[in-house]
Amino acid sequence: MKENRSVKSLESDINIFELIRAEISNLHWILLIVIVFGGLMFVYSAQTVKPQYMGENTISVKTQIKDPTVFSQIINSDEFLGQVITTLDLKTSIETLRSKINVLPLLASSELDTMYFDVRVKWTYLATTTKISDLIAQKFIQKAPALLPVTELFVIGSKVDLILSPSKIILQRTIIGGVLGGIIAVGFILISYLFDFRIRSANELVEFSKIPVVAHVKVRK
Repeated sequence: MKENRSVKSLESDINIFELIRAEISNLHWILLIVIVFGGLMFVYSAQTVKPQYMGENTISVKTQIKDPTVFSQIINSDEFLGQVITTLDLKTSIETLRSKINVLPLLASSELDTMYFDVRVKWTYLATTTKISDLIAQKFIQKAPALLPVTELFVIGSKVDLILSPSKIILQRTIIGGVLGGIIAVGFILISYLFDFRIRSANELVEFSKIPVVAHVKVRK
């Protein structure tokens, strides 16, 4: 019971200024942990985050077919993608390549019976993205006339853009890591201070025991 009363009495004496002084006195540890957590997140992000490019080819098809999924089925077929992988010697699977390809219908002209659609490819390296995107468009132009009633077929636009910059992601993750490290450090110091009931000075002994000071004795060193 006495111990519980002592704890409560100490807790009642704690104020915000004491907590701030405790944090400031351990500021060097806080900064160290911030640097360590930020550094770890930087190293991890630099190893895992890669640039992302998107190659886009816009294709014009003059045909009576109005369903754009027909074109998507040809491009996403195992045979078509397998030939792309073999031609470019890609170290990937058909399913992985398929997940990186998106076929989007743009518009159809009823007067000219022409369908326009985009073939978009996302990949890590600029040169590889360009090769995959161009090869898909070329092979589709070669194969489509034998599979579909097509009278005219050609690429009307081609480009490759950077859609994800690693530097921004790495910077964001590094800052987040540093902030989390700082929060953890501040929280640890705060908890350590609140649960530290050791007596470090005569004044703390007087406050803790509630015994009045009778006299001060100077000790010569």
